Amino acid sequence: MPESPPPEPAIFTILSTFLNTTSSLSAALELDILPSSFPLRELSAPILIDGPSLAIRKKDLVPPFLYARKILLSHIPDTRSAAEDSLDSLDSTGAELKRAFNATSAILFFDPEHLTAANFRKRYLSRIAGRCGYSPPDGDAGNASVRGVKRRAEPEDPALTHLRDEAKRDLHLVTSLTISPLKRHSKSPTLWHHRYWLMEKFRELFYYPSSHSCQANEAKGAHELWRSEHEVALRAADRHFANYYAFNYLRKLAELIGADVIRDGLGREIVNTVQKWCFAHPRDISGWAYLAFLLERGRAGRRRDGEEVREGDGNGEEVVNAVREWREKYGDWGRGTSVEWFLRALALTSHDNLIEATNQSEIQS
Repeated sequence: MPESPPPEPAIFTILSTFLNTTSSLSAALELDILPSSFPLRELSAPILIDGPSLAIRKKDLVPPFLYARKILLSHIPDTRSAAEDSLDSLDSTGAELKRAFNATSAILFFDPEHLTAANFRKRYLSRIAGRCGYSPPDGDAGNASVRGVKRRAEPEDPALTHLRDEAKRDLHLVTSLTISPLKRHSKSPTLWHHRYWLMEKFRELFYYPSSHSCQANEAKGAHELWRSEHEVALRAADRHFANYYAFNYLRKLAELIGADVIRDGLGREIVNTVQKWCFAHPRDISGWAYLAFLLERGRAGRRRDGEEVREGDGNGEEVVNAVREWREKYGDWGRGTSVEWFLRALALTSHDNLIEATNQSEIQS
């Protein structure tokens, strides 16, 4: 049995309850670190909470982190040994494991590169998935994966509902950490890899808010996911210059859910959104490289399906013209190395060399 941790500090209780709340999953939390000299003497606990926003000094975050780490380490041996037992053993230790799962949120708030905490969250969700008979979707197409949910579980299956709720809570925490004004989290490779793992294993559970909507339009779910993930990644890119981890995550997600989302009307909408982001960050080559990726993948998909690539049909001509006009309008502000590279890279599309140029530019950067 796991060793009982010492009495729970009040600040850990407040922090853990806030980070693991289920009442505000529709809106991401905003977390911040206060200066060490910020006065908090008149408060009962050294922590500020205002709606979905929380701020705490780094030194006051240390005790909750240490306590959460004790909880996590006390359950790691039990989890490893239980992996060989029947999945029914989760019933006897479910409350303790969920407490450790909740504790890892405080750990990742303090240290986004804590691999043990991230891996524990993966193991926890995998155990629940195995218990309800859920298995990751096969293939790259998001539509096929949604049909897999219908085959694997009934709409009223409480085990699948529990898995969906826990996976959404995990995704909610990762979203809150990556878009908050924290120094390391928005560009954390551990958090972005964990987010991709969630999409790889449970993306079909994120397509719809509940099992009852599995009969809805399957393509709509993939489109909403594609749109919402761009909102998160672009907000994280706002937080940290040259956030290649965020844009590489979007590249891998495009391969995961299928190329159709890049080529249809939503694809053109995303191109316009990314283009506006690039105009607001003209010297950030990570965004320009991703915009070039979207345009080339859209053209490549049309050529592969035998469709005619026409001017103004999302093939890059309109984007190039808009970028040139914007560069001329804003003068030196629009004449950065990143903008010039983008225009040269788009000029190579007629020779099908844009992907190689994009990879070479990222390596040199």
